[in-house]
Amino acid sequence: RDRVPLKTMCSTKWEIPLRGADSSREPVPIQKAEPLKVELESFVNCVRARQTPVVSGESAKQALDLAFEITRQVQQIK
Repeated sequence: RDRVPLKTMCSTKWEIPLRGADSSREPVPIQKAEPLKVELESFVNCVRARQTPVVSGESAKQALDLAFEITRQVQQIK
């Protein structure tokens, strides 16, 4: 399925070492942009193009639930 490309401020390639038998390095493209802006642009592009977002609403809710639970447990430790 086709996606509408996001505008990015710039991109940087980082080399991350691989572990195991093959210790070669492979460049990994990293976008350097404001995360909330990129997320909102992606959502708006999906709505305009009538496409499915990369992350579903259910997956986003599960991630938030997990983040809230982690925060709750950290606050209990203090």
